[in-house]
Amino acid sequence: MKTFFISLFIISFLGCDRLNEKTAAELASAIANKECLKLYTKELFSPDSYKAVFAEGKWSWGKIDPAGINGYSADVSFDMNGNNQKVTICFSTDINNTDMNSKPEIERMQKELDQH
Repeated sequence: MKTFFISLFIISFLGCDRLNEKTAAELASAIANKECLKLYTKELFSPDSYKAVFAEGKWSWGKIDPAGINGYSADVSFDMNGNNQKVTICFSTDINNTDMNSKPEIERMQKELDQH
């Protein structure tokens, strides 16, 4: 719930002005934490978890990464004013696998299917 208020504060404080890198990262982490809290009951992301990048008229923050933060990763994007928000939160169980040459789950499953 606190991330919801943080993101509302950031958007209302900035109004319609274009975000800068710092405020974009703050907004992105608030969006990611709100979704992660909804899906996994965790708030793991901070503004410095990823770098906010502005390209082609939109901000992007994060990436889907099996290692992530304790296996969790976020991919957030929005326009230059913080609108049109998109968020993806993923949890990977592949972060500490040591069997079968530490291949991600999908690769291990394919290898097992090929062997049968």
